[in-house]
Amino acid sequence: MTLDQMKYFLVAAKYQSVTMAGQAIHISPSAISTAISKIEEEFQCQVFRRDGKYIFLNDEGRILQKEFETIFDQIQLVKTKVNKAASFQGEFRLGGSHFLSHRYLSLAWNEAQKEHPGLRGELLSMHTALILSEVIKGTVDFALCFSPQQHPDFIQKELFKGNLRIAVRKGHPLLKLSLSQQLKALSQYPAILHKPTPGVEVCEKHPVFSHFGIQPKVRFYFDSDDQAIECILRSDSWTLIPDICYRHYAKVIQLLHSPKGWNAPYHICSVTPHHRAHNPVLQQLEQRIKELLHRSC
Repeated sequence: MTLDQMKYFLVAAKYQSVTMAGQAIHISPSAISTAISKIEEEFQCQVFRRDGKYIFLNDEGRILQKEFETIFDQIQLVKTKVNKAASFQGEFRLGGSHFLSHRYLSLAWNEAQKEHPGLRGELLSMHTALILSEVIKGTVDFALCFSPQQHPDFIQKELFKGNLRIAVRKGHPLLKLSLSQQLKALSQYPAILHKPTPGVEVCEKHPVFSHFGIQPKVRFYFDSDDQAIECILRSDSWTLIPDICYRHYAKVIQLLHSPKGWNAPYHICSVTPHHRAHNPVLQQLEQRIKELLHRSC
């Protein structure tokens, strides 16, 4: 069994397809299949469950995935210790909540690839619950999410903390009212709120609404803050968004004044499997994202 065979196995495990794995690293599917066969021969067990054109890790395969990824992480660590100027290499699948993937993860990954041309991978954008499930399954190496709940199968680190705020388009009728009247009048206008999903702390029934007597008349739900903002720009609707989103739309939207006692915190966190906590590529990516988040404040 060679390092290349181990690498081919890991790529197949992430893409859950021999064909897609071959396309990702520009080798023939037969080379991927041969590598998997050699590993199964070496360990005298099957490592994938096959279902049509897709393959899924079984219990033995998941054990090998963690061990092989740890081996490659250790090799990269040794390289950086021997030569601090060594360039990172490897294949990574990254994912994030829609807004964070578009605005921060993609930018940080692009910067990393410029510095380390040997890095390759795939960048996914989906709602938080889905991306967390991909991390747990082992098909994603690193995720960037809004307010994920703790889970025993991954490590999360807080990179940024902010407050959820009520946003409307500039010129909205609410802005003509006094600050004390705005929240009272809010229930008269349609609301566009985040879709409730498992694994995420904040949903459409936020405690801050009941605390201030707000009764949202939900027009529809969204799973991307960019979607919400595009919708309020074309209507008299309002939405509840992370304040970091405002910094990208300050020219066209307005945040309502937050009264005393307003408490709607959110967290932006990195999420990685436990065994990848010391991967130098992911550590550097995490630091780049943290700097980007705080630079935008």
